[in-house]
Amino acid sequence: MTSSDVVVKVRGILRRVSGEKQKVGHLGTLDPIGTGVLPIAVGTATRLFDYMQQKVKVYRATFVFGETTDTLDCTGKVVENSSVIPTRKQIDEATKNIIGDVEQIPPQYSAKSVGGVRAYDLARKGIQVELKPKIVTVYYVKAVDCDIDGTP
Repeated sequence: MTSSDVVVKVRGILRRVSGEKQKVGHLGTLDPIGTGVLPIAVGTATRLFDYMQQKVKVYRATFVFGETTDTLDCTGKVVENSSVIPTRKQIDEATKNIIGDVEQIPPQYSAKSVGGVRAYDLARKGIQVELKPKIVTVYYVKAVDCDIDGTP
């Protein structure tokens, strides 16, 4: 189910309940395998989107070291292997280097819209597009659980 599907469903439910057409919108788009909260606003609350966009977001991720996939996520085909696996200490040191403003280029398999089409849809068709870098601010990074070299 896409973010737009959720909006359509909510809009339909509200119309059946109230008998009136309601303005409904969502804040952000999840990548196809993304999970989490999809903020939905109704009516005049949609005016809060600009304010909400500025709020801090929290992400949690799971990594597999030593593999690279063609989609840069767990759904892709492994295209590269490496036996070089970082230690917990190296991971902790590396995460210190990404605190602050970081230039981020979205992956080809992202939910970014390119000419009205999702980048991941284009990538699945073998079409590579130029996605513009974006400055993101990383406030905090923590390796919550790490069992690489036997050191949790």
